Amino acid sequence: MRVKGLIVVAMAAALVSMPVVAGAAGSPSRRPSSSGSSSGSGVISSGTIVGGSSDTVSTGSGTATVGGTQVIVAGNGTKLNVSATTTSSSGTVTALVSSNAEVTAAVGASKTAGLPDGTVSVIRALDSGNLSAVPGVDLSGKNAYGSTVALRAEAGNQPTTLYVSGLPENGVASILFYNNGTGTWTVITATVDPATNTVSFVAPYSGTAIVIG
Repeated sequence: MRVKGLIVVAMAAALVSMPVVAGAAGSPSRRPSSSGSSSGSGVISSGTIVGGSSDTVSTGSGTATVGGTQVIVAGNGTKLNVSATTTSSSGTVTALVSSNAEVTAAVGASKTAGLPDGTVSVIRALDSGNLSAVPGVDLSGKNAYGSTVALRAEAGNQPTTLYVSGLPENGVASILFYNNGTGTWTVITATVDPATNTVSFVAPYSGTAIVIG
């Protein structure tokens, strides 16, 4: 009997040591590939992403996949509802913070659907960190942070917030924006919250955005 009791105790200890996984079935938790502790006033290099689902919506040029809601835990512990989460080749996580129901984001191949070939080439260059490919805008001395995000904000002038896991250490950033309506690239003033690594701005229309600084 004493041997049986020892086996029961050992099994209980093993169950306690097993990790708990948050999220729905088929949507396991994952961590971005970046790692390490915070450094500087505007850099948070890690966070936890809990997977969600996706929906497909109609757009003027066909259909686009809109990322379902996820939760990302910023370096200071703040939980952000986000969608359209992407991770760059360098491990930087970019996502749309779902604070405005009027703004959604396309992901994957859908984010360039219907755009001119030249614009698609520029977007791909930006996703590689190459700002020199942007026509008509002087971006000397600037760097790109994270990946581009295709925004659907057809009502125009919509408050929008992006999460980027690595931001300029001085906490100052802007948004490089391609306006689908005008077909031009512009730089938009933005407000940075270093505590949560978020960048807020007003999206003038549907288009493509990336954080620069």
